[in-house]
Amino acid sequence: MLATEPRDELGEFLEKAEKLKKIVKGDEEAEKIVEEIESFLKNPERVVVASVKKISRERSRDEIVQIVDRMRKDKQMGRFMEVARYPWGGNRTVQLIMQILWVITAAISFMMGVYLFFPPYVFFGRIHGNATATIQKTLELVSKNPQVLSAIDPLFKIIGFVMMAIAIASLYQAHIISTYLREE
Repeated sequence: MLATEPRDELGEFLEKAEKLKKIVKGDEEAEKIVEEIESFLKNPERVVVASVKKISRERSRDEIVQIVDRMRKDKQMGRFMEVARYPWGGNRTVQLIMQILWVITAAISFMMGVYLFFPPYVFFGRIHGNATATIQKTLELVSKNPQVLSAIDPLFKIIGFVMMAIAIASLYQAHIISTYLREE
């Protein structure tokens, strides 16, 4: 069996509209209607959007899932569905860069979260010689006057907790991308 070209149904209907235009020549109202149909069919995006709107209005959720499954099984439509599902998914390099960026975001967020949730003054009661002068002065101020932190410390704890949550969400995003990369 020879491989056949996929049917261009829109092209076929545009040809039929052209034939219909010749048949109704002279009837202005019919020509106008055929031209409107022709202009609609010449814009594939408009056809797709109108079709999806009609299907989503008139079909049940289960029927829509079946339609999407049939579309995904078709090779050409499957590619369209994957791009719709993952707009950045067409380019493997972009996927890898996105995954690396999510991991970096997670690492930075986690470090900032730990630092803000457990600030240095919690761990250092005494000043050691290996700390820089600025940190030494800050730690001295905090150890001598702990009331300085009474207002800002709860805020740092909340921000630190949020940063750790962002780190977990970023790792999850990187995991989703790696799962998608393994599927290919």
